[in-house]
Amino acid sequence: MSETPTPATATAALGLRTVIDAPGLLWLDLDDPMSKSLDELGERYGFHELAIEDCRHGIQPAKIDYYDGYNFIIINTTHYTDHPCEMTLREIDVFIGPEFVVTVHFGASAAVADVEHHGGRPLSSDPRQRGRHY
Repeated sequence: MSETPTPATATAALGLRTVIDAPGLLWLDLDDPMSKSLDELGERYGFHELAIEDCRHGIQPAKIDYYDGYNFIIINTTHYTDHPCEMTLREIDVFIGPEFVVTVHFGASAAVADVEHHGGRPLSSDPRQRGRHY
């Protein structure tokens, strides 16, 4: 099993991007926690320095921290590949406020891409139609 890619091994970073910008919801996604963009987001939204530190340090235990004005969640995911046969642990850090979501991770995230592709539509009640990544 391998761990979250380090900045040196992560896939080409896209940086900070807007996933959803709609009335009442702004979703920003950052695929390089080591970048200055995370510091700027921290200043903009008042993120606690320990939450920012958690984003920058490998695989952390899953948790939820409650702060004034937002919650910070660490989600651990797994990704399986056939060739080479490998299970990879990944971490997605999520800041959730009343009108914003900020996701932070090293490199590309299949989980974020799946949610983005889903586009906020309700999931089918039939599990067979949810796809293999559900």
